[in-house]
Amino acid sequence: MQSPSAYARENTTVSKATSSQYLNRGRMLINRYKREQGIPQDYDDFAAVEFVAWLISIKPELRSSTWRVYRQAAYHTLMGKPDSDIDVALDMLDNDIVEGDETAGKRSGRGDRLEKRTSTMKEKKFPKAELDMVHAYLQYKSRSKLAPILGDWLEASIHTGLRPIEWRATAFQTYQDPKSRRWYSWLYVLNAKATNARGNGVVRTLDLSDLRTQTLNAIHRVSERGLQWQEEGRFDVVKSRVGKLLYTVGEDIFPRRKKHFSLYSCRHQFVANMKSVLEPAEVSALSGHVVTKTARQSYGRSQSAWSLDDIGPHARPVPDEVTTVRQSADFYEDRIEKLKLAGVYHGNTSSEFPS
Repeated sequence: MQSPSAYARENTTVSKATSSQYLNRGRMLINRYKREQGIPQDYDDFAAVEFVAWLISIKPELRSSTWRVYRQAAYHTLMGKPDSDIDVALDMLDNDIVEGDETAGKRSGRGDRLEKRTSTMKEKKFPKAELDMVHAYLQYKSRSKLAPILGDWLEASIHTGLRPIEWRATAFQTYQDPKSRRWYSWLYVLNAKATNARGNGVVRTLDLSDLRTQTLNAIHRVSERGLQWQEEGRFDVVKSRVGKLLYTVGEDIFPRRKKHFSLYSCRHQFVANMKSVLEPAEVSALSGHVVTKTARQSYGRSQSAWSLDDIGPHARPVPDEVTTVRQSADFYEDRIEKLKLAGVYHGNTSSEFPS
């Protein structure tokens, strides 16, 4: 069968033996879920959405390799469950995009220039002053044809927090309320590939209604361009060229910086900014996290946040997606308390929800 993963290479298949192993593991996970939640083992009418929320809540306790197996096992097992909400449950698994889509460039032994582009040398913040300098350079000094595209990409990403790869499949929508005459704007971040003959699942929805018109126009342009590049089969090429331009501009403006800015730096800065104005569950919903240590440990350190005046009007999550995050948080916190009662302590036993 075709691999159900939205991020598997094209034409990747799963053998019968592997599928059987996934199904066995999936049944074990369901049995564990029932046991922890006090559901009788012979009761099959459990909610698939709640099971997935529970499964995501144990992610912080697992190695990444183990989590990938668990995720695939749940996917294979739930595909055969005839629930009315099964598509919602599978979409929740689709939405769990593995961090690190913006992979580090490979070293080729051709000097420090390439070495500086590895992930350890990428800046995990984008201070407002430096971002303004980059925008000014692109507008008044750069002769690159990609300068306007990079400018829009930076403006859009700093206000939405999208991973660079996510711009390949988004949809921007505006609507004017006929009564209040107010305009509303949303950005839908979609999976780029359909899986198992199902339509593209919505990863998350960003309410951008409060953003400035200039910013909304940039987001609209990046959204349309990304989808067009994806349809033409050249998204990765263009993304790479835009990233290289940012690297080159950074070297010209900040020649003494040890770490350089990348397209992913905007995501880090967005998360840091949102942590200063929103609740943890709201930040997780906006950035595409459910229950994961990534946002807390590797993303958006609060001390890097801009001032409230610099942040200005910002994106907001939709209530339904925040509810999903909070549900997973409840599962996680309940498990931690039970582990403590059982005298089980380890590095991941923390009462703080890792949103």
